[in-house]
Amino acid sequence: MNSNVMDKANQALRRSSIRLRSLNSGHGDLNMIISDLKDVRAACKKYTNAQKLAWDDMSKWAAREKNMALQETFHYLSELGDLWYEVQREFIGGIKRLQQYFELILESETHLDKSRAYLTACERTELKIRKDFDKLNNRNAGDHNVVEERKVLNERLVHAAASISAAQLEVTNKTMENESIKIVKVKEGMSDFSEGFLD
Repeated sequence: MNSNVMDKANQALRRSSIRLRSLNSGHGDLNMIISDLKDVRAACKKYTNAQKLAWDDMSKWAAREKNMALQETFHYLSELGDLWYEVQREFIGGIKRLQQYFELILESETHLDKSRAYLTACERTELKIRKDFDKLNNRNAGDHNVVEERKVLNERLVHAAASISAAQLEVTNKTMENESIKIVKVKEGMSDFSEGFLD
């Protein structure tokens, strides 16, 4: 097999594993973006380092030559290569920052998911208490235990309703916070990333 086919197979396998790991979270796209940015960063680093090595080798070769024009030309080209290497390192840093911004967005999404899951759990608890109330109403109303159980269930229902209200407020706040984080971080990340192109 040639390396191109192997590279495509590795990429397909990597992307599939990311999708599988993301099935439960529902954030497959964000995980894929983060993974892709890691790959872009690694490829840029590899390319930049290979380019630097090639320039260094050409400079070493030219330095051993007796032709002064060749030595001088490659000396200037080496300096230009060093400048280019620094610009590329800054660009790679921009890719890393963009990746970190998407990781922050993913973290924010995860916190929102936890808040939503807690709200769902509170709603289930309230539903269970209401079902217990229905069962209790079908029993003999004159029984002293029924009155006590009704009092306990009523307290639990009040507590469950308060928990639902608090959880709904938390979900609302986290949703607004999450959306603002997305906007700010994408704007900052794309701004940093595009500045790397301008350099």
